[in-house]
Amino acid sequence: MKSEIVLATDWHALEIAATARKADIDELWAGSRATPLDCMTYGMRYGARVGLIDGRPACMFGVMPYSIIAGHGIPWLVASSLLDAHPKALLRHSRAEFWRMATIYRALTNAVDDRNEAAKRWLLWLGFQLGPPVPYGIDALPFRHFRWDFNDAAHRHIRPATSTIH
Repeated sequence: MKSEIVLATDWHALEIAATARKADIDELWAGSRATPLDCMTYGMRYGARVGLIDGRPACMFGVMPYSIIAGHGIPWLVASSLLDAHPKALLRHSRAEFWRMATIYRALTNAVDDRNEAAKRWLLWLGFQLGPPVPYGIDALPFRHFRWDFNDAAHRHIRPATSTIH
């Protein structure tokens, strides 16, 4: 099985949106009444990437600037059911991509739907700190704020992995 990371295109967004994970659909809708396609279309303005598994788009991700001056960004990811079928296929790339983001932003923060177990496991694996569930978004459902701060001594020991970007 071949996995790689490439720059996102409209075709990738349409393919992922057609088979988006239910947890991602629910999270986007509960938080902001957005669809996966809305999120990816907006995110592509900021250099989104796509994880491919055997040439098929499995997820799109990126960081939207929150404060350029402070170096804070908002990481996001929308995955297709293909990623659920092959959950480990892109793990080695995700750490390298995370470090690419960390070279641009000193802190990364967002919120994750507390029902989205796969996303929470991945965030913890990457080293994010998850807060307690709090009401969030239009539906005021339980979400967890997550944060990664390069200035935090607990994160300085983590070293980047390598990945090939095409």
